[in-house]
Amino acid sequence: EINSYNDDNFDYVREHQPPPPFSSSLAFVFDVTGSMYDDLQQVIFGASHIYNTTIRRENSIYDYILIPFHDPEIGPILRTRDSARFQRGLQDLIVQGGGDCPEMVISAVKTALEYALPNSFIY
Repeated sequence: EINSYNDDNFDYVREHQPPPPFSSSLAFVFDVTGSMYDDLQQVIFGASHIYNTTIRRENSIYDYILIPFHDPEIGPILRTRDSARFQRGLQDLIVQGGGDCPEMVISAVKTALEYALPNSFIY
């Protein structure tokens, strides 16, 4: 089971206001297992850089999705339309688990594909 949470108004907005044509999601799939401890700050910095670059170039970002995964779970998933909330979600990532079973990378990428709009940016 995937642990997810949405911005308070996300479901209402999506249900009552479909995304404008050609809208995209900006999604990040992160490995937060213990083996990533030394790399986590670089990954967060890289994601922030991609986020900032994408926002400047792309006015059609409808929502932001953050999918952390570790052994043996995915989540909690953050899905929001609030870019500041998304940035806080990136900064709040912590490493956990590791070493006990294979990481859930394929399942996490599949989840990103399921949550994101067509023609989205998935990293």
